[in-house]
Amino acid sequence: MTIHMRNRTAMHPPSLFHCIVSAQKYNLRCQVPSCAGTQIGTTRNLNIQGDSMNMLSLRIAAMLFLVAVFAVGCAQMGGLGKQEYTKKSGVGPGMNAKGEVVDSKLVESGYGKQVKGLGDWEGEITGKSAADSKFTKLKIGMSMRQTTDLIGQPSDQGSYMTGKAWIPYYFGSDRHRYEMVYKGTGRLIFAGGSISDLTGGNLIWIIHNKNEPRYR
Repeated sequence: MTIHMRNRTAMHPPSLFHCIVSAQKYNLRCQVPSCAGTQIGTTRNLNIQGDSMNMLSLRIAAMLFLVAVFAVGCAQMGGLGKQEYTKKSGVGPGMNAKGEVVDSKLVESGYGKQVKGLGDWEGEITGKSAADSKFTKLKIGMSMRQTTDLIGQPSDQGSYMTGKAWIPYYFGSDRHRYEMVYKGTGRLIFAGGSISDLTGGNLIWIIHNKNEPRYR
């Protein structure tokens, strides 16, 4: 079927745009008069190809997908302060039957006590603290600056990336972690917020270990 667009007058040719839009809508073939200056009555065919329509649909679908992914990433920005935690039973790695940490490097999340700290931060405390441990002054959610002001500088420290750092459009916290070691006391784990700032973060994990070595 063909849509015929005829001139009302030689001075006012029909709109090519309206013909194309109509043809796209009904999947028809469009015929319109040639440009001004040619003989009135001659026509040229504009075939609306199915491939072009499919390409347009694919582009729209791709754009909608990217918008959806970006929206999910933005929503994750509101998840600051919540560490993933799954309670586990039994004797955890790097721990003994008394619940004490014997090797901090082997400890896994889930074998300690989940606690809520400052603001909306949640974290974990693993192991048993000594009576004179300076870690007892700390609270989950404290910044690194607050921590060092209270208990001093660590004997060793360093940062490492987490799997969240490679999630596209993820804007939440815990993309990297910063670890502080205190000889004879234990370790502190901080969740960082900015991928470009590896020296900042909030305390999310306290690991008590009276036999903690000086270095990581």
